[in-house]
Amino acid sequence: VEQFLQTQTYNIAIAPWNIGNQLANAQSTKVSKVDSTQWLVLVEKELLPFKIRFDWIKNRIIRVWHRNRLLGDIYLSESNKIAVKPIRQLVVGQQFGQIELSYPTELAKYQQQKQAIKAISTAITKLAKGQKFYLLNTISQTDDTSNLDALWLEHWLADRLLPQATDNSREAILQLYSKQLFVFRAKIAINLYKTNQLKNQFDPHQQFYLSFGKFWDKTEDAPYTFSAIVYQGPLYYQRLWQQRVAQYIYHSTKNCQDQAAVFDTLVVNEASNSIETVLKMLLGSPVTADSLIKRIQHAFDAQNKHTSSCTFLRQ
Repeated sequence: VEQFLQTQTYNIAIAPWNIGNQLANAQSTKVSKVDSTQWLVLVEKELLPFKIRFDWIKNRIIRVWHRNRLLGDIYLSESNKIAVKPIRQLVVGQQFGQIELSYPTELAKYQQQKQAIKAISTAITKLAKGQKFYLLNTISQTDDTSNLDALWLEHWLADRLLPQATDNSREAILQLYSKQLFVFRAKIAINLYKTNQLKNQFDPHQQFYLSFGKFWDKTEDAPYTFSAIVYQGPLYYQRLWQQRVAQYIYHSTKNCQDQAAVFDTLVVNEASNSIETVLKMLLGSPVTADSLIKRIQHAFDAQNKHTSSCTFLRQ
């Protein structure tokens, strides 16, 4: 975990006490306003390569199909906040899924559209899981991989429905800052649960400087600045790990001709393959933690960026 976090550490030269001023002086990335119902029609169009289609029932219910197999219903409701709420989990041969999706009537801001993509990705992946047993559809094999499918689908939809945050825009700055704050906190969380002897090998002042380019004389207070250190403890890193692995999967498979096969392998997984088998099919060997860390670092290193080519099933 420490090896992974070090590869994700870079100096953004923005101290936490200056982030408000930085955001206030930056321009937002412009997006076109879109009616939420029309936006969902666009989502359906982008899901067609996966053999997903919608049936609309009085514009209040979306009946979701995959390869002519009924997955379940998404109930639409208006709300000021975007949220997805599972009602009933799909179990193949036993019951169809039901999910409530809440959203405002119009998606006018970049962050709104980003949250909407996250919500619909969660809804689709929950409905598409192809296991015969309830627990297999609701409990992942490991906590390190529990959201890979939804995060991968987020990348797919965001690449097609959301403009890339412009350089030095409010959204771009926030993304950079949020990631480095997460990296620093993950390091703090791991260190807090170490033995006293190992704790002495960790320098919080230096780690803070590596991320923000400034020194903070109160780094001993860092463990008390976020509640997740209590609820997730040393596992705090998992969200960033899954985001990067999902991004790497998308980067490695986005040029594959048969995207439906990628969807079936990662999301549906009807054969109940282990996550190691799924990753080997999608990425090729090796897929150990150490090799994945190095491959992710290489794929997104600015000096080593190259056009991705499809390796899925040796295509």
